[in-house]
Amino acid sequence: MQIRRDVQAVLYNRFGKETRILLVKKLESKTFNPRWRLLKGGVEKGETEVQALQREIMEEVGLRDILIEKKIHEYEFDADGTLHQVSSYAVKVLENAPLKVQQDELLDAGWVPKKEAVKLLFWPSEKETVEKLPVA
Repeated sequence: MQIRRDVQAVLYNRFGKETRILLVKKLESKTFNPRWRLLKGGVEKGETEVQALQREIMEEVGLRDILIEKKIHEYEFDADGTLHQVSSYAVKVLENAPLKVQQDELLDAGWVPKKEAVKLLFWPSEKETVEKLPVA
């Protein structure tokens, strides 16, 4: 079985007194159903997890001014014979810059309250990851 290391970002920011999470909408590869997801991507050869996170966040939503705080969750899943080992990080967004959504990979992106994010996410592992975010 092939192994792929993935990193996942729980991007968050404060909007007034409310913590909001950045979700991205993608088409599922097999069903082509649109799903709200956390931003996630592979770690390339020679990259650290932090470098991969910075690259993926910049590529997919165009944010540069971020603070990668800490790893908050790890999980694995099998997809077509590849074992994905996912490390999820709390990432604070330090700016209110407009999002630059990567059109060839994402359908949309948006900030939602933490409780709403848990409801919108499709995969249980991603719901669990957001629930582990140590901010209200």
